[in-house]
Amino acid sequence: MRLADDAAGDEVRCGRCGTDFVAAPPAVDRPRRRSADDGGRAVAALVLGLVAAVTWPCPPAGLIAGGLAVLAGAAGLAARQRSLAVAGIVLGLSGVVFSLGCGVLYGVAIDQEERANDSGGNRPPFAH
Repeated sequence: MRLADDAAGDEVRCGRCGTDFVAAPPAVDRPRRRSADDGGRAVAALVLGLVAAVTWPCPPAGLIAGGLAVLAGAAGLAARQRSLAVAGIVLGLSGVVFSLGCGVLYGVAIDQEERANDSGGNRPPFAH
């Protein structure tokens, strides 16, 4: 029930049910308390995702940055900057996938070089 501000403390009757009650003072608008995350995690996800997108040729760095981007993005999905969190997740996952692929290629290349070196000189060494 809405009443005039000066009716606070007066006894009034409800027009709907007829109950008498004392009018309370109007609610005071308190400043909204900042939540624990007003977008910091979403921004962190984007930054880490960009780092993963740049460092994927170095698999350890790309995997770490990408994984952290996905975790920060998942935690930042509730923030107002949800699109930043989603972008961070996408970039982070891309960095992880490319880093894994790059790591596999490095492993294959190293294996081929070791096999060529162990072949008794019959094959030229891989990529000098």
